[in-house]
Amino acid sequence: MYERPPSLLLVEDEEGEARLIQRLLSEALDPPPQVRHVTRLGDAITALRGDTAFDIVLLDISLPDSSDLDTLVSILPHAGHTAIVALTGQHNEQLGVEAIRLGAQDYLFKDQLDAACFRCFGKQLRHAMERGRLQAELRASLTKLEESEANVRRVIDANADGIVIVDPDGMIVFANTAAEEIFQRPHAHLYGQAFGYPLTGGATTEIDFLRPDRSVITAEMRVVETTWQGERAFLASLRDVTERTHYEQRIERQRRRLDAINMVISEALTCETEAEVARTCLSAAEGLTKCRFGLVAELNSAGRLDGLAVSGPGWKACSLDPAVAVTHLQDLQPTGLLGYALRHDRACVVNNPAEHPQACGTPAGHPPLQSLLCIPLRHANRTTGVILLANKDGGYDDADKEDGESLGVAFVQALTRKRTENTKAALHRQLAQASIEMKNRNADLERANREIESLLYSASHDLRTPLINFSGGTLRLRRTLDDVRAQLRSVRSGDEADVASVLALLEEDAEDALRLLERGITKSEQLIEGLLQLSRSGREELTSAPIDMQQLVVDVIAVNDHIIREQCAHVRIQPLPPALGDANAVNRIVSNLVENALKYKHPERLAVIEIASIEAEGNFHRYFVRDNGLGIDARAREKIFRVFHRLRKSNVSGDGIGLAIVKKLVERHGGDIGVDSTPDVGSTFWFTLPAVATQRADSPPLSADLAVAPSAPLR
Repeated sequence: MYERPPSLLLVEDEEGEARLIQRLLSEALDPPPQVRHVTRLGDAITALRGDTAFDIVLLDISLPDSSDLDTLVSILPHAGHTAIVALTGQHNEQLGVEAIRLGAQDYLFKDQLDAACFRCFGKQLRHAMERGRLQAELRASLTKLEESEANVRRVIDANADGIVIVDPDGMIVFANTAAEEIFQRPHAHLYGQAFGYPLTGGATTEIDFLRPDRSVITAEMRVVETTWQGERAFLASLRDVTERTHYEQRIERQRRRLDAINMVISEALTCETEAEVARTCLSAAEGLTKCRFGLVAELNSAGRLDGLAVSGPGWKACSLDPAVAVTHLQDLQPTGLLGYALRHDRACVVNNPAEHPQACGTPAGHPPLQSLLCIPLRHANRTTGVILLANKDGGYDDADKEDGESLGVAFVQALTRKRTENTKAALHRQLAQASIEMKNRNADLERANREIESLLYSASHDLRTPLINFSGGTLRLRRTLDDVRAQLRSVRSGDEADVASVLALLEEDAEDALRLLERGITKSEQLIEGLLQLSRSGREELTSAPIDMQQLVVDVIAVNDHIIREQCAHVRIQPLPPALGDANAVNRIVSNLVENALKYKHPERLAVIEIASIEAEGNFHRYFVRDNGLGIDARAREKIFRVFHRLRKSNVSGDGIGLAIVKKLVERHGGDIGVDSTPDVGSTFWFTLPAVATQRADSPPLSADLAVAPSAPLR
């Protein structure tokens, strides 16, 4: 509380900042201060020259008519004894220190202003008000041609700041009550004692005082030359700024901690190996905690430690043989203080390792441990390693532990990111290699297919020549046999029995042999023709265009209409979406599957064939031809698309090449083909073709004699 509301002059050109400062002052101070707000340096000087006596000036050093320290220099001659606190938007400690050196009482950063800050500011305000009151009294006493020394002593003694008067020999000749509190000594113990600090008139410095209880405080000291008891002396004004100094030190430590974390995260981006990331972290930890040497290690699958990085000074301080020393850093059993920190999963500070109950000593040649900081590393809720820092001068404290823990989190993140990057890079390399191998394998397969197709085409053509010769020879043999028959029938009588016997042989044995030979030639010609078709199906150029599958299937059924009618078969065609491909090749696919369904009908029931499709699979349509025929055994389904494999050993005509051609044509369209079948129930052959981007919704109506109800079972 104040005896009267404080009077403040606020010099701030930003209206928003000014409103914020006034609000914070009202919240922090009781009673709220009386604030006069001006926006320019000229207005502030005019106000100071006026009749109003201000207790303190809050001065923004960046104004429209002045900037930076020039603002402070310009206003100081007009402020008299009024305290000035500099406000700056630049987070620059050096700028604030320079402002105090020039004559400001204090400085505040705008981005750190809050109610707590202004509550601390209230102490400065009380000091300023008190100092203003005392200065007013001093001025009044000067106008009365100086008051007595006793009155001056009373005024000085009542000052909130510590006041010490030191003679030219550096001995204390006076100390007020506030000074006694600062030194924690009565004035009787101070008088006649050496002050012990340099005194320069007009200087402002910060000094540390060691109290009898061994605590240290920081005081801001301002020195002016004066006279005391008629002799030259120095008056030192002391203000306890320990709390502010500690706050500034905490800010500085936080800044250094953030700098170290940024160093780990940013420099890890350019590291190529995990060991480089660990060395970066160790370097940052050494710089942050001022340790002599350190180690970063990771727990392996056996729960032992593998070293990732060790500091250079650590190696230099080690007298172990290098080959032996390296083995100590791999597969290390975490015992002693190291194991203690890992078992308890928390940072461990030991400033006298030799006397710790968990200590187990060091290997021969290892540098002695004077202080130790162990920081467990955690990832995915488990301990994964440790950072070990050693031999900081003066030992470690809780702040060092907080620094190490923060740095450990950053290191784990950087290491995890680097491992992810390395894993991705390895996978990309593997994929690239696999892609190259796949391309080479595909190229080999394509060459092999071309060679097989070329060989098949050449062999088919070469086989035609002997077959033509066989066919010609068979024809000549038949003609010769006809001539023999004619001559035998014209022989003279008397030999009829012998002639009849010869004719019987010709009519039976020779004729059977000729028919067997002709059937073999015909079958060979069919097989050769099939092989030529199979070869052409792999070599002929295919076009790609939209196909009206509905119309194509109707055309295929029309071509096979006579067979369908002979077998009294029923065919139903569901609406079919258009496909993209070669119309002639797709016609051969559908024709072959329909013909197979008719060939392999069940002898005990009428054939029912359904042609339909299901929903698109990505960019492909799936079409199927379903029948209620003989069906296919599970063991045979794996072989039916091979060359020369018949669907069933029977008297049904065929060369066993049709389904192989169908498979090749479907695959050349980028599709797939398969069959689902149950013996004595029926088969469903399906194949996929590329879909057309824009499909026609309308389909031609089916003729009544080709379609049956879609819901009719295939039995």
